[in-house]
Amino acid sequence: MRASPSSLTSGTSCFDRAGRRFVTIERDAIAVVDLARSETRRIECTDARAVAAFDQQLWIATAADQLVRMDYTGGVLGPPVALDFAAAAVLVPAACGAPAAMWASAPAQMMVEDLSRVVCERVDADVAIPLTGRRHVIARGARLVLPSKLETALLPGTTVLGGMVTFDGKSVVLLASHGGARQLVIVSLGAGQVVQRCAAPGMRVRVATQRLVAISQLEPRRLWAIDLRTGRELGNVSCDDDVHDFAISPDGETLVTHAAGCIELRQLAALFNRRQAVRVDALEEVPDAAPVPVPVPAPVELDSEVGGGGEPQGPSLISIGIAAPAALVVPPLHALAPREVPPAIDRDRARQQLDQELASVALWTLRAIAVGWDTRRIGYGNEGRHPFELEVAAILGLTAGHATDHLTTVSWRRSDRSIACGPMAERSRSPTSRGSSTCCSRSSAPRPRTPKSTAPSSPGRASVSTWRAPSPADRAS
Repeated sequence: MRASPSSLTSGTSCFDRAGRRFVTIERDAIAVVDLARSETRRIECTDARAVAAFDQQLWIATAADQLVRMDYTGGVLGPPVALDFAAAAVLVPAACGAPAAMWASAPAQMMVEDLSRVVCERVDADVAIPLTGRRHVIARGARLVLPSKLETALLPGTTVLGGMVTFDGKSVVLLASHGGARQLVIVSLGAGQVVQRCAAPGMRVRVATQRLVAISQLEPRRLWAIDLRTGRELGNVSCDDDVHDFAISPDGETLVTHAAGCIELRQLAALFNRRQAVRVDALEEVPDAAPVPVPVPAPVELDSEVGGGGEPQGPSLISIGIAAPAALVVPPLHALAPREVPPAIDRDRARQQLDQELASVALWTLRAIAVGWDTRRIGYGNEGRHPFELEVAAILGLTAGHATDHLTTVSWRRSDRSIACGPMAERSRSPTSRGSSTCCSRSSAPRPRTPKSTAPSSPGRASVSTWRAPSPADRAS
């Protein structure tokens, strides 16, 4: 049994791909609002059920189950196209490519403009989300088939209710149900991995395809916003009347609400930054009272009646005070101290030393790879008679001799290298190769760091170790 489809876009109000125009269905017309010019144009249409806006075209689904294409001046583009029956009148526009939209019928009907005519195609799936006119995201149960034919699986028991592709065509936002809760899931179209998962309370959810901001209706007069990139809650929007429908621009800056027969355009930044007035009842004034004295504890005095020799003596007073805080010790700032300028190194000599080091690293890497081939730590899958036999034997150190020729070649090269430059152990101790005046030593020399300021340890506090400058022996090691 298929779940009832849901959409992250409104069927009666929408923005075009660029977010420059807002289109909504009125009682006897279709209103086109140019946000850049602050102009509103009304196109006569009395039987519109759903609308989808593109850069140069306007697609209208009528009550007679026909698709009518118009330009923004009201001119009709081509003959109408027959639509299948759909209980929910929603046109889901494609995110990229030529003008195309998915009609929410069963099965879904995909329509794409091809050389000034509309080509229709049925897509048999639980939910179909268009990327372009001929490439879709197919959802069957908890499995997704991406436009690249890559299949990925969601959590078991997940039901995809709807979705839409983002503005850049790199990911898809899914409205899914799992464990009795609704959530928004972002899946990468390239890797097929789940990038983000956020809760989606409420029945109506709208998503800004460019900024990835989701608006959910929690109550008839309260909307809730969340940033899908970070999962951070942006805030709540309180309306004066019940909201029947709403839409959000692709850049996530403009929110349009339908309430009480009127349409309101709101800026989200202004709504979230607005401070609500809080009513506070005035209290009876209280006359100024005299300041209350705060008692200061006096020094503690103890009676002592024991004198020298253990014999009772007369009473004597011992005063116990609070010790002064220890002084803060600030060590010298080694990082800000001027550094000695080392003498210049001959450029040819430095390049020769670097070439020697790179050649040594290359030989080490070649030997490691040859050992992996010889022991079959690096090999093709299931080369042995049993599953991963050679891989397991290589991990346990039980096999070798699969690439002896490579090991021999590496040994010859290392021998030639030792004859030409000397053994690595001797070169590491040679002042001409690893001395303080070489470029390798200077590039690996640590920069002095300034320790944190510490105070002397006092009773009841753990002592803090102080920093010391590294010795030449430490640097050599």
